[in-house]
Amino acid sequence: LIKLFPTKKKFICAAGITPSGKVHIGNFRDIITSELVCRALKDKGCEAELIFSWDDFDRLRKEVQQLFPNKFVAFRTELEIIHEIEK
Repeated sequence: LIKLFPTKKKFICAAGITPSGKVHIGNFRDIITSELVCRALKDKGCEAELIFSWDDFDRLRKEVQQLFPNKFVAFRTELEIIHEIEK
């Protein structure tokens, strides 16, 4: 980033999640990736800020999927499909 934008005064790093159902370790990936990039920029002497957003607009998605499983195939994860096949 520093090489791509050598005259940049401040870097803004952003992370955000929309957890659906239970919060799990996978939600952490987006957060920690942006945090580590922000820290690395600061370690190199750059001014950097992390903006983190969290919303719960999607909180009922998994509950709706259970009621109408055939209507929400596009939203299902590969892991959910594998578990269903293994049953």
